[in-house]
Parts: sequence; C-alpha cells; structure tokens
Amino acid sequence: MTRIYALIALPLLVISGVLAVLTCTQNHDDSALSSLLIPSDCHAPCLLGIRPGETRGDEALDILENHPWVTNINIVHRGRTNPSENRDGTLGWSWNGNQPPILRSPVLIAGEISIDGGVVSSIKLMTFIPFGEVWLVMGEPRHGWLRPSRAYLGELNNHLASYATSRLAFRTLLPEPPRADSFWTAPVEIRFEAEPDDDYNYHLPCWMGCSS
Repeated sequence: MTRIYALIALPLLVISGVLAVLTCTQNHDDSALSSLLIPSDCHAPCLLGIRPGETRGDEALDILENHPWVTNINIVHRGRTNPSENRDGTLGWSWNGNQPPILRSPVLIAGEISIDGGVVSSIKLMTFIPFGEVWLVMGEPRHGWLRPSRAYLGELNNHLASYATSRLAFRTLLPEPPRADSFWTAPVEIRFEAEPDDDYNYHLPCWMGCSS
C-alpha cells in the first residue's frame, strides 16, 4: 500500500515542484534562458560565440579578452613534454557587471574553459539559475545521476542532468537525503560540452520512501 501511495505521489511532486518554480518565475521571460542555452546565432553548445569541439584555445582567449562583459581572465597552462605541443589548460574569467541578469554568478570566477589538444573541450558556467527553470525550458533529461559527494563525506549529493543532443549538462549540489524543494531550486552549474555524459539513464530522486 505504501508503494502504491508513493507511485501516486511521485508524479504529483514532480508537477507541484515545477509549478512552484513556474509560480516564482511567472513574471520572468524564459526567453533569456532559452537564448543562453540554445542561442539562435550559434549552434549549441555555444557560449559567447565559443563552441566546444570547434573553437581553438587561442580563439577563445581572444574572444574573452575583447568581450564587453568579461574581466579578470586567468590562464593556467598544463605542462608540455614537447615545445611543439599545444598550450592546453584552462581559461577562467569573471563578469564585469555589464552581463545580462541571467548570467549573475555566486562566485568570483564565473566561468572556466577547458582546452585539450588545442581546442575547447568544455565550458563551465556558475549561475543562480534554479534547476526547475532548466527543466521548464529543456524538459526531462534522458541521462544523468544522483551520487553522494565524496568531497562532503556523504552529507551532500552531486546531481547531474545531461541533455546529450544539445550537448549540455547541469550540475547541482543537494542535501542528503534529497528534498523536493531543494531539488527544484538548487542553482545550476552549466556545462557546455563537446562530449556530454550519456552513460546513465535519468531517474528522479525518490522523496516518499519508494523502492527502485
């Protein structure tokens, strides 16, 4: 009987959670989020005109250095065994305050670009965007997982939602056990990726003690 109640309650929790986010953002035009995730002028995955899997590292650096929203660029190169090898590494940056509100960041280093083989492999972007808003725009993910975080000794969970066709992934940090309210409102770290994770089928957390 408990399992029956759980099976009935779970879809209701999903609906109520999404509706709660929608209510909180009913005056917010989600076109800003849609344009960020799937821009009309640059085939996804793309951020600031930088495309993982295509844009060279030196091109990405030039874009950042000349972008009106970007400041405090930090370059970390990996060691090279051969001087002729590509200068791989990471490019980090901060926003200067001129960026759109949707790009507000909870940390100083708002974004980080990984460069492998001389080409951008991924872009990481820290945001205040709640996962519920992502769900409303992108729909239910097909791939992802929920795992205890080793960094937080199992007190927190790492949550990943991957949209392989758009080559986007979203990570959030959730308390253990996961709660429905924090699941929908947790701010996302967006990953624009050349090769997103598609190894795991996505399952919503179980909030009612149901069994798998």
